[in-house]
Amino acid sequence: MIPSFNYQRWILLFGDVVLILLATQLSPWLRMGRPFNVFDIHTGASTFTLLLYVIMLYIFDMYNIGRAFRSADTVLRIAVTVCAVAVFSAFLFYSLPNWQYGRGILFIQILLVWGFLTGWRWIYSFFFSINLHKTDVLIIGAGRCGTALSHLLGAEFSPYRVVGFLDDDPAKQGKVMGSPKVLGAYRTL
Repeated sequence: MIPSFNYQRWILLFGDVVLILLATQLSPWLRMGRPFNVFDIHTGASTFTLLLYVIMLYIFDMYNIGRAFRSADTVLRIAVTVCAVAVFSAFLFYSLPNWQYGRGILFIQILLVWGFLTGWRWIYSFFFSINLHKTDVLIIGAGRCGTALSHLLGAEFSPYRVVGFLDDDPAKQGKVMGSPKVLGAYRTL
């Protein structure tokens, strides 16, 4: 594990906290049309929501620095995270009379958090590109299993880079399967 990943996680977490707090502050303003300090009025609910977002982002693996943040998977995972937090928060907020929160404000906050966190992950991925050291591998056999294995090993965050196939079938030698070339293998007795 590269030591720089630790501080990158902290930067990701810090950005999440700031953006969630910003969304919490902006949502009543957008709903009511006037600014007011939501943290004074709904201190418990705001704190709980912030902690719940961070926990759910961790559960849905959004602090995994080796993940591709510029993908549809990230957008979907953040959407599921935000929906899970919304359901749990709505249940809790409307069960406790002191923590009641306007539905419109909650809905706006959900949209803002989803947009902010998705945008933050995309921006983050531009500044902290992942430099994984890949180990070169040769796959023995260029048949269906070898091709399937090359697709698995050729994934974006796989620690391996397929550089070629070894196969004793003369018809397959020299052909390009995906991007690696099929090399000839010699039989020894």
